[in-house]
Amino acid sequence: MEALKAEQNMTDVDDFDFICHIAFDKKPLTRRERASNVKKRDFLSKYSGAAREVLETLLDK
Repeated sequence: MEALKAEQNMTDVDDFDFICHIAFDKKPLTRRERASNVKKRDFLSKYSGAAREVLETLLDK
């Protein structure tokens, strides 16, 4: 999988998105784009305190 992703210059693309791109010609999202989409959808608003901090830290990584 990694060799195929490198050959396509898509090493920053998640495996799931890469497979969807190859199989269904879907536009692959990078991990950064996917995390940004989660933040834009206000998914974290239902969490507070330590749980929200952990999720925000994970998304930033």
